[in-house]
Amino acid sequence: MSISTSEEIVALFKRVAAELMGESFDAMTEASRIGEFGIDSTSVYEIVTEIEDALDIRIPDDILVDMRTVGDLVTAVQEQQRHAAHGSRDLGGAA
Repeated sequence: MSISTSEEIVALFKRVAAELMGESFDAMTEASRIGEFGIDSTSVYEIVTEIEDALDIRIPDDILVDMRTVGDLVTAVQEQQRHAAHGSRDLGGAA
């Protein structure tokens, strides 16, 4: 499994968010705070679940609750991809 680039993850987040919420997130960048775009915690969970399914990874809940920016998501996705590539999927997650 290859590690997604930050640009790929941001694009995936924007696409999934647009599909689920019915609006455009073209102005969103890696530095954007997710809440500034009107995305609540329930919607974040739905978006992340779609991203997890698309990339065949799982982001532990303890990481998900601390996610504030799109960059936080990028970091979490890349960390889980690295763990998956090494055969230990949910390192750092809830027990």
